[in-house]
Amino acid sequence: MAKTMKPTVDHYIKYKNEVQYFASFKYLKKHYQNKRVLDLGCGTGGYLEYFGKGSVGIDASTYNLRRCKEKGLKAISHDLNKKLPLPSGSFDCVFCSHTLEHVDSPINLLREINRVLKKDGTIIIGLPTDYSVHSLLIDNFFKGHSGHLYSFSLDNLGQLFKKTGFSHQATYLDLNLVRRLKIEFVMDIMNWFPAKMFMWIAPAFWYVGEKTENCLVI
Repeated sequence: MAKTMKPTVDHYIKYKNEVQYFASFKYLKKHYQNKRVLDLGCGTGGYLEYFGKGSVGIDASTYNLRRCKEKGLKAISHDLNKKLPLPSGSFDCVFCSHTLEHVDSPINLLREINRVLKKDGTIIIGLPTDYSVHSLLIDNFFKGHSGHLYSFSLDNLGQLFKKTGFSHQATYLDLNLVRRLKIEFVMDIMNWFPAKMFMWIAPAFWYVGEKTENCLVI
């Protein structure tokens, strides 16, 4: 994967190994072990431990915070529906895995992410694909995803990014099922088509952006 993470064609996946690498901890360790990262909805610190010194996690679960502390990680309790208790321009990257769909106002959280990011800082958002085959099966058999308030597509997320001072840099689909089944020809085909054409087989996706301007927090 190119170090800049910027694809040659917007929304396109150019190399199958690139997608798999992005979804791995190896990628985070290589690119962010020396960066100050804010992990929103950090859980037990599974991602947080791969980020650089000074990185901070936020979570509402007492159990998760205790587990982070046991690992020697800095994590604080906070309601993400409120202003982040952190200074402006203090992080190189904000990482937000399967959290944005749970908050009352995604646009307000994105504005806050913009505020705490440094100039040209990176935003990485992980989200479920609510209209994928996987999600439809979950809805039918397990009565849906508990706690999900919003559903996102590449288009509406792109609009949110524009409104909150971010430029979209890359989209990566979570294709674990395809890889496990070793359907190599599917991955080869995907090299030449827009990512949005394959959202239905991806249970989740990663949306990567860059802070391009300060966003007025209302």
